[in-house]
Amino acid sequence: MNGKRGAIVVISPSNFPGTTGDTSNYLELVNAFRRKGMRVILVCPLNKDGKQFDDEMREKGIKVTRIPLYPPRLPEIVSTGITLTTILRLLAFYLVEIFTVVYAFIRNNTRLCMIRHSIPTLPLAPIMKILGIRSVADGEVLSTSPEATMFFPPKILGILQLFENLQVYSFLKVMGEAHLQKLIKTGFPRDKIILTRIAVDTSSIPLSKLEKIPSGTFGYFGILAKWQGLPFLIKSFAKVVKKEKDVKLYIIGDGPLKEELEQLSENLELGRNVIFCGAVKRECLFEDMFKLFRVVVIPRPQMEGLIHTPMKLVEALVAGKPVIATAVRGFRQMEGKGVFLVQPGDEEAMVNAIFQLAKDEHLLRELSRQAFEAAQEYDINAQVERILRVLR
Repeated sequence: MNGKRGAIVVISPSNFPGTTGDTSNYLELVNAFRRKGMRVILVCPLNKDGKQFDDEMREKGIKVTRIPLYPPRLPEIVSTGITLTTILRLLAFYLVEIFTVVYAFIRNNTRLCMIRHSIPTLPLAPIMKILGIRSVADGEVLSTSPEATMFFPPKILGILQLFENLQVYSFLKVMGEAHLQKLIKTGFPRDKIILTRIAVDTSSIPLSKLEKIPSGTFGYFGILAKWQGLPFLIKSFAKVVKKEKDVKLYIIGDGPLKEELEQLSENLELGRNVIFCGAVKRECLFEDMFKLFRVVVIPRPQMEGLIHTPMKLVEALVAGKPVIATAVRGFRQMEGKGVFLVQPGDEEAMVNAIFQLAKDEHLLRELSRQAFEAAQEYDINAQVERILRVLR
């Protein structure tokens, strides 16, 4: 493939290489654009450990252009508050980011863009409109997202809402009917909204063979943050251990809650039952870590805002893994598709679900079958073709 279909700039504030859902999602996108014959330029922030990743992308025909600064991240803002230093760092990042992105468009002679709508990319939207760039943005409405409403004061949310109402992107890609209706209410034209779903390259995730994985094994993977509901999961798992001594919970990932979770596990005497594996590369997750556990657990609490089906749920389904998830928005519609739903915050319901899937082989295999069948709806190649059609 030599880029016969032209070039596209893909802009993401994620930390490449990284282990978050956003990072995984954008890796899926850039690889899918490349498979479609596009010349792909990935623009992302500086990462001191990114050279190997950049070289690997170059070998695939994907150019990585680094913004030579690192933006303040939400966990940092939460821990320190919105300080003058944080504001100055963000403004400096914005200036350098604008220069880097404009250079990427000019240097690669393209007017096509896929961008993650987020705090670090906010100033790029009006710049692209001025330059005549045809853009597709994805991401939640920031002013109503769970993370923003949890951490930012109302005045900041109000400013974000005013900005988002300016409709500076050519198209918005949304993942869910609720998100679509929210945009329509703000006045964004329906014909400029692309309704999609989270998608992956289904051929890149090997199918798990449950019979080769020890029974009574469960796993969580992703960021270790408050909004993931992990204290609820660990407390529930402690009750399971009282009934079934040999069950295991593998927690894969890193984040601001790591020390607190490790301390909670120690206080509950779960040292031999709850294993913290740290963050791993995506390939290692699928090829190695997925061999450790049969069932994925996603224990999110009830939150305000619009919540779409998360990447980790789709990845688990593609691998044929049953999933225990809380019945919050983004999960409820997955019942009957390999997902065992429990009410958020209900420890007894979570205990019963874990215990049942540790013991009931017939249920486990039926959920695995449902998961694999449901996963075929989430292939990314058709989604990328649709994005390219609307951009041209």
